[in-house]
Amino acid sequence: MRQRIDPITWPRRFQPMDWPNSSYADVETVHFDELAGVHDFGTYVANPFVHLPLFQTLMGDARMGKPEEVERALKDLGRDYPRVADVEFPELRSLIDLDPNRPISLRQLVEFLSKAYRELR
Repeated sequence: MRQRIDPITWPRRFQPMDWPNSSYADVETVHFDELAGVHDFGTYVANPFVHLPLFQTLMGDARMGKPEEVERALKDLGRDYPRVADVEFPELRSLIDLDPNRPISLRQLVEFLSKAYRELR
């Protein structure tokens, strides 16, 4: 999972596609309530694209999550976690091209991360 609001992931996404036999699922989350809790377990689990596969794995029932249940859970997510990642940190967004395939120099990376650190303090 990755939280789109986290500027540390902007230069390069964590994407372990080369891991053999990986059970990694690329789930991007964008909703949150408070900046301090963007990586909070509750914030992640509130997202049906996170909790549904988790419950299916734990309970062994792939039939869980009817479309109307997922739609309701997404509405609840938007109500309970109303802030969306794309509007946060506009100054940091202007510093870096968010294209994950774009090469970035070490100097650019250090500059971006130092500014991100100052912004997040």
